[in-house]
Amino acid sequence: MRFFIKITVQLFLFFALISCSKNKYEKELLGTWNNYPSGGSVEIRFYKDSISSYEHRNKRKGTWSADISQIKMNLPLLKFVEGYKASFIFDYKLNGDSLFIKNLDDSAFTYPVFFKVNDYWKHYLRQFDFQIDLPVADFEMIKSDYMQYGIDLFVGYNNKELIVQYNDQNNNVLKNIKSIVYSERAQFEEEVNILYFNLIADKNVSEQQIDSIKKILNVFPDMKIFRVYKNDTANYGKYDLDHELSYDWSWYGRFE
Repeated sequence: MRFFIKITVQLFLFFALISCSKNKYEKELLGTWNNYPSGGSVEIRFYKDSISSYEHRNKRKGTWSADISQIKMNLPLLKFVEGYKASFIFDYKLNGDSLFIKNLDDSAFTYPVFFKVNDYWKHYLRQFDFQIDLPVADFEMIKSDYMQYGIDLFVGYNNKELIVQYNDQNNNVLKNIKSIVYSERAQFEEEVNILYFNLIADKNVSEQQIDSIKKILNVFPDMKIFRVYKNDTANYGKYDLDHELSYDWSWYGRFE
């Protein structure tokens, strides 16, 4: 009897290991892939024994497999939604941390490229031509609770040139700050009173340069400036996939 139990346990462990094992192509895909900023808010997470998909506020979980050129996914719906299917087969190719996929009958890889996400903040900054290593605060930070009223200005270096960027606009942002505020955020002049600037600057930007930027922003004297600092628990850059590109974080820092 003991021998039978021992054999049964060994067989169970063997088949469990077989079911969870992955070939070398599948191992290269393990992890989180997101098509921001090339596409929208689609994220795919490949696990050893399952796959999760987040698309247009729909979360699905299923199984997958891959070989040298194709990915097969089975993502059943929790409830029937017209137009959605459960099984997919895509052609794919990997180029470093970039994943390209296409339908079998497509001649080219036309889907927005997916990028591997190892760090959500670095992934978020793909929309720019520079990275931002935020400064560490030596004071007690406060949380910016009203993200919808903040105008994000990203400050960093590209080839030693100081760049100030708003969203995907990097041409004369400071010179055009009035048009950005009025055309992008404030429909009426009195709305400026509830807006403020989020200054998201790399730690290597000097205080002299920061002061120069603040001086330009003071063309709106009633708008406060919130300087953003590093916060390891805030998970900067991670979007709320249930609400299509809504921030899933708050900035931490102080008003300066």
